[in-house]
Amino acid sequence: LWRASDQEHNRVARRLLRTLITFDRDFLENKRFRPSKSGGVVVMSVPDQRTRRRLLQSLDRNIFGGPVQHERCKALATSTIPLEGRKIDVHP
Repeated sequence: LWRASDQEHNRVARRLLRTLITFDRDFLENKRFRPSKSGGVVVMSVPDQRTRRRLLQSLDRNIFGGPVQHERCKALATSTIPLEGRKIDVHP
């Protein structure tokens, strides 16, 4: 979806039953991107590649299907689309 609008990225992710992972903080705007109309959005803010890799691995392990490491993440990990209708702002 190179050069597609933010709205198009959001629509395609929802249609494909995917959670959108982005660095674009615009996706945190609830008026433009209603949580109820998404498969979930993760907005990341990281200082470097190493931290980004560590946070992505943690998301994968704790939310998207890897072995769950933390009790608070177990409920999220049981859904077909774990973050459907939700947004999270991830930073170290």
